[in-house]
Amino acid sequence: FTATVTGTANTAVTWSLSPAVGTVSAAGLYTAPGTVTIQQTVIVTATSVADPTKTGSAAVTLAPVVAVSVSPVAATLNASQSQQFTATVTGTANTAVTWSLSPAVGTVSAAGLYTAPGTVTIQQTVIVTATSAADPTKTASGVVTLAPPPVVFTPIRVNAGGGAYTDPGG
Repeated sequence: FTATVTGTANTAVTWSLSPAVGTVSAAGLYTAPGTVTIQQTVIVTATSVADPTKTGSAAVTLAPVVAVSVSPVAATLNASQSQQFTATVTGTANTAVTWSLSPAVGTVSAAGLYTAPGTVTIQQTVIVTATSAADPTKTASGVVTLAPPPVVFTPIRVNAGGGAYTDPGG
């Protein structure tokens, strides 16, 4: 902030905050606190040193930063298996999220329960995303790897002629 004092040779000012949230330097540089949990307004005031009854003020609105995290961050599932994802939203009283999938393979409930499709033929990755209702620009995701069933080989025995053969291994 910049303060201009006129009508006196002493143009110095002192800076103050109301409420005392954050800091203001002697040069008028306001610094917000590292964490803002609720939206609030701080009044920055410059007071003339020559005449303390002369002041000028400006309002600063502090807004919390909304953040979203998701756990778990990764899961591997087979066909029809489920994984519960949990979203944590900070910086707002509104902790609601909406869930989405990319690509739309399987389903995700409003509560974050992901269910793999009934058939998985190839390995693929699905991104499960939680989007903040308070700030839709804030998202977090978990990754689901869909694994196809293992290929099982059953050995066969072939009698190519000749004498009878008995497998000693059973």
